[in-house]
Amino acid sequence: MTNEVEVFPYLFNNTPYTDALAKAGFSCVLNDTRSVRGPWDHSMEWVLNEWAPNAAQAGLRHFCLLIAAGG
Repeated sequence: MTNEVEVFPYLFNNTPYTDALAKAGFSCVLNDTRSVRGPWDHSMEWVLNEWAPNAAQAGLRHFCLLIAAGG
């Protein structure tokens, strides 16, 4: 059995994401964006100002982001 939590439908509404993170008791997230096409730098302000503080409050302590080579 794994502890995977499906959260992708809530990408820009982080309350369900961070609620699931806290409920599962996770402190680590691996975000694999190697298959993402196109730029996503426009979301960095949201990530830094909204998602990251809420994720930290939900218990996130370690975050790993995988990107495509040359990305």
